[in-house]
Amino acid sequence: MSQYLPRLYIDKYPERSNFIVLYGNMSFILGNVFLYLFSINAKEKKMMALNKKLKISRIRLEEQSSDHLMFSQASSHFLKSPIYIFNTFIDKIERGLNDDKSLEELEHYFTVIKQSINEEEKFINNMFDYNKIILTNPQKKNINLVHLINEN
Repeated sequence: MSQYLPRLYIDKYPERSNFIVLYGNMSFILGNVFLYLFSINAKEKKMMALNKKLKISRIRLEEQSSDHLMFSQASSHFLKSPIYIFNTFIDKIERGLNDDKSLEELEHYFTVIKQSINEEEKFINNMFDYNKIILTNPQKKNINLVHLINEN
């Protein structure tokens, strides 16, 4: 075995040389095992952090889905209600016209229909405003407050 060792490690006692080589190899192997375990630990921590982010994202998505469902149901109700009102009062107007009622007698029905249309328009505008707020991504900007205050 001494023929394979550099001159530095050759001494009178070959058992010592074997021990030095064994110690060096064991140190190398233990170092590699430590590096491997360290890298696995780092990957595990990254995976745990990603898993936590994924769970938070899933919870947010479920909340948004629930909010979207409630909003859709409420919107559907508010959009259908005026249609029923329109149909009901149009039927009453048609019956009034068939019964030869005057325009003054039917004026109340037209007023209710106009009010319903105005309420519907307000609701639709509010719905669009709500969607703009929900779908708008916040934009982070650095602002110099001293400069902003001094400008005003």
